[in-house]
Amino acid sequence: MHFKKRIAVSFFSNCFRGISTLLIGVLLARFLGSEEYGALLFLLTTSMAIKQLLDFGTSSAFFTFLSQESRSINFISKFWAFFFGKYVLCILIIFYVIPESWLAKIWLGDSSEIIVMALIAVSFQSDFWPVASQLLESQRKTVKVQILFIVTQIAHFCLIFGLYYLGAL
Repeated sequence: MHFKKRIAVSFFSNCFRGISTLLIGVLLARFLGSEEYGALLFLLTTSMAIKQLLDFGTSSAFFTFLSQESRSINFISKFWAFFFGKYVLCILIIFYVIPESWLAKIWLGDSSEIIVMALIAVSFQSDFWPVASQLLESQRKTVKVQILFIVTQIAHFCLIFGLYYLGAL
């Protein structure tokens, strides 16, 4: 695929994603109200801190290793096993090791299920997706990555509207 086409697709996709992310944030703030939106941001911020604690620099290292030479399926499988394994371990700790009383104090009364859902959302958005897109980009699959970006944003937007109108947001 031509370099100019990949740049153009990336540019327009990133513009769409930036505008839709802003719009989704504003809609969430309006739909939830200040108290619930603040609680959501607290959950997401603490989940981001946990994600950063679990990163170990593996995402950057993975991309560096990929860019040096072609890697075997075995190498990529081991990376993904480690990648998801660290989150599975963290989720097990939240569910089975940390007492509910501690969770209630740290996360202001949110249940362990809500905490884990926030962690999963943050890890997919800020850890899994960038690594997966870098993997595809390293194989020059720019258009596929950008189409996935756009489809994901549209699905996110529709999900928020659907949950709002069903009263389940």
